[in-house]
Amino acid sequence: MLIGVTSDTHIPTRAIHLPSKLVKGLRGVDLIIHAGDWDHIQVYDQLKQLAPVKGVYGSNDDESIRKHFDKKIILSLGDYNIGVIHGDGGKRKDTIERCIQSFATERVDMIIFGHTHLPYYARHAHTLLFNPGSPTNKKKGQKNYSFGMIELGPKIAAKHIFFKGN
Repeated sequence: MLIGVTSDTHIPTRAIHLPSKLVKGLRGVDLIIHAGDWDHIQVYDQLKQLAPVKGVYGSNDDESIRKHFDKKIILSLGDYNIGVIHGDGGKRKDTIERCIQSFATERVDMIIFGHTHLPYYARHAHTLLFNPGSPTNKKKGQKNYSFGMIELGPKIAAKHIFFKGN
């Protein structure tokens, strides 16, 4: 199974539309996962034209998004359980600690999160943590925009796709 992963699209506040590099990269995937901060339901409408979409709401999402998505989900895909959360909330822990704590009582093989706009890939115990970054709003000092691709097979293979601009 091939999964496209994005987060922090912030449309229309940070960009007018989905970048063509993202749209092209997501063509042909079996599923798209969005880790929140869509900003407008039109992002969901555009993504579902490419593949089925699952996701969560983020800190900047209003009621039009929140009525369609939960704060946190676990997807059972083949032999894997994948947790998805935006990662915002509270100042006492950093985003990664919040994400790990959010799924502490559940068995997940991978946690997909957003919020920081920073691409991230690391293992914590037996769990892979993955932030696709943002395809529309890179942070200061970042050279590229990004999204992610995951292939579920005998193992979980995840990678970032980096691009300069539209």
